[in-house]
Amino acid sequence: MRILKGEYHKLSKEKGFFIIGEISFELVDRFRDKTMLAALKGSTIFVREDIIKLSRVDIREIVVHEVAHLFSKAHGERFKMAVQFIGGNQRRLPIQL
Repeated sequence: MRILKGEYHKLSKEKGFFIIGEISFELVDRFRDKTMLAALKGSTIFVREDIIKLSRVDIREIVVHEVAHLFSKAHGERFKMAVQFIGGNQRRLPIQL
């Protein structure tokens, strides 16, 4: 959990963005869809607990992806712009455990 929060705070500091309100993280055993690693619901990012096995780079990519969903639910142009602004190119996703 600390790693997720740390990556989020590093991103917001490095990229100079802030979100009004608090983003929280919650660990879950699994999702119905076994391919999902994380999901945004409201202002909470739910993350599979086994992502801790991933590298920090992969965890950062997951955080960038989910925070970008605050700006757009779909993976369209607005989402891509948010990803670019928040964390640069997402070249490593999809990630599989």
